[in-house]
Amino acid sequence: MNNGYLKVAAAIPEVFAGGVFFNAQSIKKLIVDLNAQGVEIALFPEMCLYGAANSSVFAINSAVTECEKALLEIADFTKNRKVLCGIGLPIRVEDKILNCIAMVGMGKVWSIIYKNQNNQKMRFGEITLNDYMIPFSDTAIIRGVGMLPVNLAIIIGSTLYPTDNSANIILNPYAADLSFKDCHTDQIRILSSMPHRAIISVSGAIYNSPFPQKNAVIAECGEVLSTLNIQGYITADIDVERIIGIRTLSNLSATYDNTFMEIPIEENSPISVLRQYPRLPYTAMADFRCIYDKLIDALYSVLKNTKKRIVLEQKQHFWLLVSVIWDMCKKYYISPNEIAVLLFDETKSSNDILNTFGFYIETLPQENISDNLKNAVILDWAQKNNAVLLGSLNRTDYLMHNDKNNNGVSILINFNKTFLFALLESRRKYDQDWADILSANQIDVKDILIDFFIFHYVDNGLSAEKVRIIAQKTFDDLNDSFIKEQWNHLIDRL
Repeated sequence: MNNGYLKVAAAIPEVFAGGVFFNAQSIKKLIVDLNAQGVEIALFPEMCLYGAANSSVFAINSAVTECEKALLEIADFTKNRKVLCGIGLPIRVEDKILNCIAMVGMGKVWSIIYKNQNNQKMRFGEITLNDYMIPFSDTAIIRGVGMLPVNLAIIIGSTLYPTDNSANIILNPYAADLSFKDCHTDQIRILSSMPHRAIISVSGAIYNSPFPQKNAVIAECGEVLSTLNIQGYITADIDVERIIGIRTLSNLSATYDNTFMEIPIEENSPISVLRQYPRLPYTAMADFRCIYDKLIDALYSVLKNTKKRIVLEQKQHFWLLVSVIWDMCKKYYISPNEIAVLLFDETKSSNDILNTFGFYIETLPQENISDNLKNAVILDWAQKNNAVLLGSLNRTDYLMHNDKNNNGVSILINFNKTFLFALLESRRKYDQDWADILSANQIDVKDILIDFFIFHYVDNGLSAEKVRIIAQKTFDDLNDSFIKEQWNHLIDRL
């Protein structure tokens, strides 16, 4: 591990059903290459040591025995290599043959995890292979020994539901008919974002067809880092700080309760890692939609829990907030007339649009009075009518320019400046002066840089040093002194 990055791989060896010796040699060749690449954790497909996952042939004792011997040979082969491998094979336990993944590396078999297909747990926590006693379970959190809590879980099979939130890296070996390959890749991407985690998923053994079905995906925090659909391997540098939130470590002690083994992970690898990140993380498609959906859900939560109506006045982002309210009504089947009250000086064009939506409209006369008195009239009306006033705020401007002791944040809707501009560009253009609205909300390089800091430091919990390093890599066209100046200005205000 270097600078909080963990190098992982998904490997697809060349295999034949029942060709245990050939399959083992293919796996060894890949281990040599992966170790040379500095990979620390590598995942091989389900049942890859035998070569087929949907076959009755491996029920023969001799085939299972060959797989177990080959596994021990591979373990010995890794003695002077630091890559930790998850390898699929059948193992006989009592009168059952189980679909298993063995964690192998640094000269030993660290653990064996079996696929619990019929919800029947075995009665013991260790099994014997040759003269070794090896930890054995159907589910467990494997903790990496080091400064950062790298917690791994192994889920065998194409149906992937990683419900254990304490695991920040999911290893998913599977075998399946890959007619659903595109859907599976999208599923991996989505599951890696809820909550933030990394998922390594790989298939490469024979299933229903006479040829191995090959597919590999590595995803992190809703982003697909690498894919493969041929024989070989892919690697990616997993940002461990990003998937755990470095400043939440004190809350993670409970995740170690179900740990049944520890694996050594080197703290400082000789390979320098500097990954480039998107400059506009709030506008990435996965996060962009997710943020907007959260705004809608938060608005509905206010209505549900306060039992109040919404008051919306014609101020900043008025039509954008109308869109949020309208989308909430559609999502939760709520009548706009029941929950939204809009207060403004009546104009025919806006009246026609709002009547089309079905909002309840009440006009308050506000001519020839100051803005302060207008606000007082609106607040007084909202209080008398048991309503909550919906406003908005540019979160970027608030964090950068407002006094840090000021608690007067507008209720509910806080937009990051880069997200707001992307949202304004993509929503329906109700206002006649939409070009002026976009011009007034234009973003410059300083706004982009500050939102980059906010996303990684405030929202995703990376360490201050890590954020500064990745900002210098991502914004390599900017002067380092400018980046440092903006970073220090933001930190001073938080």
